[in-house]
Amino acid sequence: MAITDLTDMFTKITAAIATLTAIKAETAAAILEAADTLGVKTFTSNQGNVTVGQSTDTIEVTDPLALAQSLPEDQRMTVPVPWAQAAAAKRLAIVGADAVDPDTGEVVPWARVKPASAPYLSWPSSAQQKTAKAEMDAAMRASIDRVLNPGLAVESGS
Repeated sequence: MAITDLTDMFTKITAAIATLTAIKAETAAAILEAADTLGVKTFTSNQGNVTVGQSTDTIEVTDPLALAQSLPEDQRMTVPVPWAQAAAAKRLAIVGADAVDPDTGEVVPWARVKPASAPYLSWPSSAQQKTAKAEMDAAMRASIDRVLNPGLAVESGS
């Protein structure tokens, strides 16, 4: 195959990918618009249910050291472990764009409000995707077994 043939093929593949990407974006936009207009979160398609999701505002710890310093003396740790950070963030309130201590009403300097995501679509895997994944998992397990138990592969004739 000549280089010009490969270049032509690459150009056609690139154009096809761009077209598919545009179609996917247009379809997603139409589904999201319909969901907003109709006030529904789930649509039925020939591939299964398509669901519109969206996260909510959350609070995240941005300065674990400042969080540690804000704790009472008997509860301080050098750097709060992730579960302690999550617990501290969970007890805060979201007021506008601020993370606020509900007991004192003060904005805490060690956390911020992470805005909600834009709406997104999720849909189930097709039967072909599920089959391919199962086959890949089985092949991976077999490869790992051959590495971990090389004697078994010889005995079984693999």
